[in-house]
Amino acid sequence: MSKDDIEPLQSLVKLYYPNWRKALHNLQRITTGGVIDGSLITKIKDEHISTLFDLMKAKNFTKVREWVAESLASGVSATAVVNIIYKEAKQFIKPPSLPQCVLILADYQQKAAVVANQEVNTVAMATELMMQCEFQ
Repeated sequence: MSKDDIEPLQSLVKLYYPNWRKALHNLQRITTGGVIDGSLITKIKDEHISTLFDLMKAKNFTKVREWVAESLASGVSATAVVNIIYKEAKQFIKPPSLPQCVLILADYQQKAAVVANQEVNTVAMATELMMQCEFQ
């Protein structure tokens, strides 16, 4: 292991903590060549957020709620969820719905500063996105 491996490992742990089984499974995925491939962590994160968009598109509230709970429990912050949705929205949401998406994200980002339960706020945000945006 080298110093260059520390950052990708920390990123992997933050993504899946406290789900060690999932973290180890993905660690095995990124080390198949005998070295840690940091670019695969980015791919894992992208796959992770694409799952949320797929669930919102299918209007599967139960699975969206589970995704949010699992993500927040694994150490992904509510702010990180908002940021990644904002960055990736153009790939998953139809262009006419993008302004509405940004307004919803901004609204829930503001609410996040004062809510008692970040999970409830994040699920509410995802639900509103699910109901108000058109997906590709």
